[in-house]
Amino acid sequence: MQCPLCKQKVIHFLSWAKGSNAFKTTCQSCQTKLKANFIVYLGFIFTFSMAFLALIFILELKNEIKESWLISEIIKSIVPVPLVFLGGFLTWKFGGYKKQ
Repeated sequence: MQCPLCKQKVIHFLSWAKGSNAFKTTCQSCQTKLKANFIVYLGFIFTFSMAFLALIFILELKNEIKESWLISEIIKSIVPVPLVFLGGFLTWKFGGYKKQ
C-alpha cells in the first residue's frame, strides 16, 4: 500500500496483517496519519465471509464422509487458512489508505 501524499510504501504485508495496522497507521516517510479506504473494509468482509462459508461447507462434507475425528479437525483447521491469507494479501495489494 502506498501513502496517498508521498507515494511511498506505507506498510509491509506482515506488519499490515497484524491487526489494527490494517485500518490505521502512520506513513513512515512523511508521518501522515492514515486510515483504510473502503476497499480494505470490503476485502475483510469478503474474506471472512468466504472463510466462514468454506467452514460450513467442510462441516457439511464431514457429515457426508464419515472420517475420523482427528482428520476432520485437521481439515477444519487448515482449509480456511489459505483463504484468509489470500484474501488478506489481495486486500493489502489492492486496498489503500486515505488521509485521516
